Amino acid sequence: MARKNRINICALISILMVIVGMIYVVVCTALGLHRQWMYRLVFAVWVALYLVLTDFIEPLVTDRFRRKNRRQVKAYYRYAVLDITGMLGLLWFVCMSGMFDDFTHYAGVAVFAACLVPRNYFYKKFNAKLSYTEQLEEEEEEFDIDISDD
Repeated sequence: MARKNRINICALISILMVIVGMIYVVVCTALGLHRQWMYRLVFAVWVALYLVLTDFIEPLVTDRFRRKNRRQVKAYYRYAVLDITGMLGLLWFVCMSGMFDDFTHYAGVAVFAACLVPRNYFYKKFNAKLSYTEQLEEEEEEFDIDISDD
């Protein structure tokens, strides 16, 4: 399957997941089921599946790590950790709102907001084009031959 088709399929699946998730939330809220633990469990699993799809499966299937150096791959992993942390904070806010008398669920929004800027920074670092000298350095690292006398 062509790379472009894989990108389109992954994008379509993620968009459908968002739409189905929104419909689920609206229907459960309209029916008054949003305070039940089963709603929260299904919603949490749905968000986890979405994150696994968008942060791990999609980049591997679409071959996004091709022609990336180690620093860019490391930046992507940092982006993925920050994305998951932020989404877990947002999930905490959504799932725990209204369950307790205190307002600790707002900490989830703070976690999401704190992860937003560095997450975007690392994503831009991952997608940055390599300069010509960086490409040459990467090629030299790949073909480094040890000629020492042992």
